[in-house]
Amino acid sequence: MPTEAIEEIERKRAQLKAFEDDEFRKAGGFGRFQISANLIIIFGILSGSQVLYNLWYFQMRPLYECQNAGESKFYQCKREEFCGNQNINWRVDYTKEESLNNWVQQLDLHCIGDNELGFIGSSFFIGAFIGSIIIPRLADIYGRKKPYMFGLILYALTSLIYPFSTSLYLNYFLIFLGGISEAGRYYVGFVYLQELMPTTHQTYVGINIFMAHGFAKLCYDLYFYQITKNWVYLNYSAIVMAFTCIICMQFMPESPRYLLSSNQKEEAEKSFETIAKFNRVSRQRRVVDLLGYNMHDQKQRLLGDDEKDKDVLLQQEKKIGDVKKVESVKKLFQETSYLVNLLIMIFSWSTASFGFYLIPYFLSSINTQLQSNSYNVFELAIASSISEIFANIFCYFITTIFPNKKSLIFSYLLAFFGSAGFWIAKDTVLRSSNILYYVLFSKFGVTVAFNVTYVIMGELFPTLLKATAFGICNVIARFITILSPIIALLEQPYPMLIFSLSCLIAGLFGILLKPLYH
Repeated sequence: MPTEAIEEIERKRAQLKAFEDDEFRKAGGFGRFQISANLIIIFGILSGSQVLYNLWYFQMRPLYECQNAGESKFYQCKREEFCGNQNINWRVDYTKEESLNNWVQQLDLHCIGDNELGFIGSSFFIGAFIGSIIIPRLADIYGRKKPYMFGLILYALTSLIYPFSTSLYLNYFLIFLGGISEAGRYYVGFVYLQELMPTTHQTYVGINIFMAHGFAKLCYDLYFYQITKNWVYLNYSAIVMAFTCIICMQFMPESPRYLLSSNQKEEAEKSFETIAKFNRVSRQRRVVDLLGYNMHDQKQRLLGDDEKDKDVLLQQEKKIGDVKKVESVKKLFQETSYLVNLLIMIFSWSTASFGFYLIPYFLSSINTQLQSNSYNVFELAIASSISEIFANIFCYFITTIFPNKKSLIFSYLLAFFGSAGFWIAKDTVLRSSNILYYVLFSKFGVTVAFNVTYVIMGELFPTLLKATAFGICNVIARFITILSPIIALLEQPYPMLIFSLSCLIAGLFGILLKPLYH
């Protein structure tokens, strides 16, 4: 491939980025449209969290009362005492605040095994894993808006069925579809929202989404703790939010950045006009003319005046991109420093994702064992959510003060020491008030690690390798996370022992990371 052609294409990309930023500025910069886009798209993302991020509440077992045959008095008992024993009458003890009216009652899950119960959460992660492989690619082919809408509509339809379902297997399927919808509604939605922002405000998209999720989880904890024990009202709220967003999305344009990068100049012009109109500014029509000039100018310099070659430049760009992708994958595995970084980050990313989602499912599993503790499961969940919020805020400060490598090591060691108490104290931890501090530090550390793993990738791999490395780590981590709801139901102290040792190993492995620039 001619060096001149490669340099020209790279120059074209730089020009395109500068042009995009200039068009956003002339369309009003960060204005009314961008504020509305944040509200609508994040609203759609959060609609899914009301069901899919509360599965651990929906599957949480209640406390029970039993009555022996021929006796009138009920006594507190465990499900193992009455499951399979027809001589014992039993009922859910709704006088205890830990007893929710959730899927355990609706689907009659009182006597099912731990693996069947844990598969409720795993169904979501399986769907998210498969969706993350397929849907982001579709977003590169068909644009950002359609896959986002697909995820939103799919989730809205599944939400309509949950209140009427009486089958565990139907719920498995619905949750699986919810996981697939997550890839469009959340993963593509994240990129879509970023591309609707000026470059100067794109970083804040991640902050807004992470903080919105943190506060939403806190609200869900308070919902079950102080408002109602019935899960179904959250589902109704999710339906309203999802369909409201579907209606609002009819007025949202496609990402102009995507349209420009895919050479859809007329559509990009319409997108910028929609943004400018919403921001109440006037702009001149110039996308088609300017980009047309640039393309023509490049063709004249590279190909001459032959009109038969008008598509050669685009074919060259595609061929260059394909060659770069092949060379990137080869170099990623052939260069020792890159390979070491990749293997460490696969383990680190998997540990962060696994641990982040393990903690709430673990809290759900010990709900019935906290009767002798001064803290109930809701208070521990609230502590976990508050810890996550502060961890998100803290993450932005620590990464500006310390190198990301040190921040990653620190966060994993903090998560290790926080979670170590769970397995050092074993069963006594369930009766100790120290459990609050173990939850706080565990969730704080793993949340910081979860965030830093995203940020540090740019320091470990060059630009041409970063996307490939990111994709490999992301897919493997999502696959490993499928196990977290099942591991959480193992007997104490094994769930947090696995989490704790994984954090220690990830922290020690972090020492071996080799940033590109020391």
